[in-house]
Amino acid sequence: MIKYNLITYVLSIISIVLFLGCNDAKNKTENELLITKAIIKKFTDNPSNDFYTNCIFQKGLPIVFNKKENLELVKTTLNLNDDFETKVKNAEFFSIPDTLLPKLNIITQKQIDSLEAIKDTKDRRTIYEELSCSDGLLSITKPIYNYEKTKAYISLYFHCSGICEKKGMFFLSFENNLWSIEKTLID
Repeated sequence: MIKYNLITYVLSIISIVLFLGCNDAKNKTENELLITKAIIKKFTDNPSNDFYTNCIFQKGLPIVFNKKENLELVKTTLNLNDDFETKVKNAEFFSIPDTLLPKLNIITQKQIDSLEAIKDTKDRRTIYEELSCSDGLLSITKPIYNYEKTKAYISLYFHCSGICEKKGMFFLSFENNLWSIEKTLID
């Protein structure tokens, strides 16, 4: 009987630890999504910036640095030490949830592929108009944060209907309950 009670007790403790651990991971993910939403809205809610649009590509861009000094600057600014490569690797599989930004049209690769097949065209202007994205399509990397979640790095790529494209790499800081652009990198 004592052995049974001990096993039951140990299993209960393990269950509680596992449950709390899962909630912490879930809360961390939800918190990062809320921060990501705030950062994206910093660009998409402002008609006067170069990345303003009503459409965003669902799959995140890979994080790439063409200049080694930019890579080193991001590592140093975010102070992630050995975790930087892990954060970059985890960002490769980033996908924007459909419900994260209800005012934006979240576009999937499948939508683009099916329109290209139906329209028999690779012309982005035609595709974007069919998707109600006449301004263009914004693609982003998953933001990478410092441990305190007070600084972030993000890259954006805006493709406007085959006429133009704009790239941006940004450091943001969180002060007074708002994200602001601290520095723009040239790559």
